[in-house]
Amino acid sequence: MTETDSTAQAIEKVLRGDVEAFAELVRECEPAVRVFLGARLADAALVDDLAQETFIAGFQSLRSYRNDLDFSAWMLGIARHKLASHFRKTYREANRLEQMRRDIFEQAESRLVERAGAFVLAQAERVRECMDKLTARVRKIVIAKYFNSMRVQDIAERAGLHPNAISAVLLRARKQLEQCLRSASAAMEANHD
Repeated sequence: MTETDSTAQAIEKVLRGDVEAFAELVRECEPAVRVFLGARLADAALVDDLAQETFIAGFQSLRSYRNDLDFSAWMLGIARHKLASHFRKTYREANRLEQMRRDIFEQAESRLVERAGAFVLAQAERVRECMDKLTARVRKIVIAKYFNSMRVQDIAERAGLHPNAISAVLLRARKQLEQCLRSASAAMEANHD
């Protein structure tokens, strides 16, 4: 389809240096360009920006326009390229943001694991310190029950004691360890304040 005489004349004027004549060309195809972009974008400000970029690109490349094409269709082609470029840029930015989010999460997770590891090591050290405060005989019974998972009956047989005596030793040891760990935790909290 060939251009109307007024469109062809406006194009000739612009090519001869009359930039004001381009406004006539914009008025002719602006509704089609805006409808095309608006149907694909939800943001009206973005439609405005891409329409403006389309018209600037059309003005800058007007010398490459062929008269055998419909001018509005040619401008829609430019709008399609601008839209595709926008989507590629948006996709790259979204990927960068997603990668940044992953990096931040990994750093936070790494720090958390380091802190948790340090906390576990500190807790293990407190347990060891509290275990060291038990008598050797009581410590052996606690280790047999809670670290080696032995039954009370088996510990009693090894120690030559009645199972009820072993249960009483374990009860007193738990209370002593609990009190020791509480005071160690309170001391640590006081040091952090």
